Amino acid sequence: MTDADATSRLPDMEALWALAERFEAARADDPALAGAGMDDMLRLVPGQRAVCRGHIDGRPCVWRIFLDGHDTAAAREWAELQRIWPEMNKGPFRVVEPLYFSPEHGMIAVQEIEGKPLFKLLWKAPPRKRAQWLDPAAQWLRQYTESSESWQEAGHIGWLQRAERAARKQPFEELRKLETAILSELGRLAR
Repeated sequence: MTDADATSRLPDMEALWALAERFEAARADDPALAGAGMDDMLRLVPGQRAVCRGHIDGRPCVWRIFLDGHDTAAAREWAELQRIWPEMNKGPFRVVEPLYFSPEHGMIAVQEIEGKPLFKLLWKAPPRKRAQWLDPAAQWLRQYTESSESWQEAGHIGWLQRAERAARKQPFEELRKLETAILSELGRLAR
């Protein structure tokens, strides 16, 4: 290993310092954070967010700290956590419990759970063994999306009009013939 390789794996000390200062400013501003702490950085996406391990009210947590300009992302993520937690708070397909949100500081705390993230598990597993995780992942996703689904008539008119406009611009004759047949079938199905 070269010195450059070792240096590239060191944390960004300026980013860590700025994160610690921001966390301490939030603690000073919000009494609910009096017993909260930040232990170590798990991930830093420069300019977007930091993910850190820590604790709040004596419970291990993961802090998601959204960096400047990403306040709406924090609010959207909190709203989604609030939406899905009542639906998936127990059983094999659960999600992490939302613990704390500070819109002023762009900070969210969620329950820390043991285990290996699915994508890491898949990436490290031998290719022949990866398929065993597909069905449980699909079942989890199905449960996650089910509560936000609703039945309504398909809005096919706009899609069909877009397809027709795109087909009129098709410069290749062979593809134009294929698209014409497909559009004809789409029109029949839409009726």
